[in-house]
Amino acid sequence: GWCALAGIAQILGTNLLIMSFGARGFAVGTVYSKAETVIVALVGWAVLGEALAATAWAGILVCMAGVVALATRGNREGLKALARGAGDRAALYGLGAGAMFAVASVCIRAGALELGQGDAFPRAIATLAVMNSIQAVLMGVWLLAREPATFTAVFRTWRSSSLVGLPSVTGSAGWAWAMTLETAALVRAFGQVELVFTVIMGRLLLGETPKAADIPGSLAVILGVLLVLLA
Repeated sequence: GWCALAGIAQILGTNLLIMSFGARGFAVGTVYSKAETVIVALVGWAVLGEALAATAWAGILVCMAGVVALATRGNREGLKALARGAGDRAALYGLGAGAMFAVASVCIRAGALELGQGDAFPRAIATLAVMNSIQAVLMGVWLLAREPATFTAVFRTWRSSSLVGLPSVTGSAGWAWAMTLETAALVRAFGQVELVFTVIMGRLLLGETPKAADIPGSLAVILGVLLVLLA
């Protein structure tokens, strides 16, 4: 049950996030989807009774501030545009995506916890395998019924798809393992450090020079992650 809920919520969240980008609101959709870090803490408390310490909440909020700063580059006009867009479709889709991702995270942890108190890694992988299998069946049936040409194209392009799929499933295994060991809220908050790594990898792989405006947001994310670690 938990695996099915997690799989469906993740599919819906991904679809809503793409819809937010399609509404010509990449920055707005991204920022509002990151409200997941707050929502997952509330869902985890409501469903699993996992309350967070004040330090953890402080870390989550600081991370959120860092995300906003990175998305707007600390620009006042960017902040105003973000506030004005609160009721736009991009923002609503982004918020919906964050909520669905939060539900998925808590359900993954709940599913892993139901498997007992043994080693965390096998429980995490078993939970992820069941969830991904359910997703594969649901999306396969959907594509076969709605877009049969796309369904067959998936199998024709399996080599190139594997280049994305293998790192993706490895990352998913890491997420599931972490959520088996620790509350989903702390894991997702700690995961915001990926934004800093994105800036670094952009520099190393693409030669993109980080802008000075990116520094405050990156530092805020790092500070928030440190607070989460202290919690």
